[in-house]
Amino acid sequence: MRTKNSELRKVKALSQVVLDQRSDVEQFFLEALEQIKEEIRKKISAERKTRRLNGQPHPAQPVYLQ
Repeated sequence: MRTKNSELRKVKALSQVVLDQRSDVEQFFLEALEQIKEEIRKKISAERKTRRLNGQPHPAQPVYLQ
């Protein structure tokens, strides 16, 4: 019975390690996604500003899709 309980504790501990590692990876991807979104927003804003300064009309589709 002690061996079974010991094994169960080990399995629970290992399960928690796996969950923690997965959470770290998920957090990394969420942060990377937010960074990419922000870079896209900045690029679009800069391109719009450049078009306004040059007197160019607004394009039919977003710049990032061209």
